Amino acid sequence: MATVVATSKDNGATLHAHVGDEVLVRLPETPGTGFRWHIDISPVNLALRQDGFDPSGSGVGGQGTRTFEFHAQTAGSTMLGLKRWREWEGDASVAERFDAAIHVD
Repeated sequence: MATVVATSKDNGATLHAHVGDEVLVRLPETPGTGFRWHIDISPVNLALRQDGFDPSGSGVGGQGTRTFEFHAQTAGSTMLGLKRWREWEGDASVAERFDAAIHVD
C-alpha cells in the first residue's frame, strides 16, 4: 500500500494509484473567512476516509491545510472535483476549484 499526495500544483493533473493505496489531497484553507473546501464531484472508485483541517498559523481567519483522505477500492478511472466556497451562499461564491483525473490499477 502506498500513499499518493496531491496539492494545489496538481490541479488538472492525472493521478495514478493502485487498489489499496491512499490518495491524499492537501489544499490551503482559511476557514475563518467562511470559505472551505468541499467535494463537488465524488470519485466513484475511491472511498472518503477522512476530511480534516490542520491549522498552521495564528493569522486572521486561521490559515491551515484541508486534507481529504481517500482509499482506492477498485480499479478504474474517475474524476475528483473540489470547490472552495461559502456553502450558504451557493455556487456564486465559488472562489477556487481543484479537479483531477484519478486512474487506479
